[in-house]
Order: sequence, then structure tokens, then C-alpha cells
Amino acid sequence: LTFNTVRMESDRMVVIRNVAEGQLILLDPSKPTQPVRKQVAAEAAVMNPVSSVVALQTGHSLQLFNMETQAQVKQVQVMEPVVLMSWISQRTLGIVTETAV
Repeated sequence: LTFNTVRMESDRMVVIRNVAEGQLILLDPSKPTQPVRKQVAAEAAVMNPVSSVVALQTGHSLQLFNMETQAQVKQVQVMEPVVLMSWISQRTLGIVTETAV
């Protein structure tokens, strides 16, 4: 397990990327025997600390996906590869590239 494959933005959800099987595993620490598995080929994933929205990054593409409704909320293309992304508030995803924040 590495920082690139496991993220914990709050005590509500752990996000694990199973790179070998192309899976995103969402693990609620209060229900450790009931992980949610989704087929996703994302390079990075981070769960919103308050809602059921997960941010997925693949190349220059960022997607926000609501896990409850199974619907894409937003998709954007960024000009540079994303180095780091993190939720900085309930509604704002912070993005860091090599030259910008």
C-alpha cells in the first residue's frame, strides 16, 4: 500500500485503488466487511470528506462522480498533469500541478 493507492480524507471513508485489477475500493471503517468495489481505471481517487462524491483523475481528465446516484457530477480537462488533488472544503477540490495550485 502506498500514498498513490490509498487515500483517507476523513474518518468516514478510505479509498483504495487496486491497480492490478482496475478497481476502486471504498471502505467505510464502520463497516470493514462491506467494501464497495467499482471498475475504474483512475490514476488517482479521493473521496469527499462529507458527501458520497469521489474525485477521479486520469491523465489530464478530472471527474466528480456521485457514488449514491451512480452519476457523473462534473468532468473537466486540465492543461497539465495533476500532481496532487485534495478536498479543501465540502464543495471545492484543490488541484496542484507542477506550475500551479
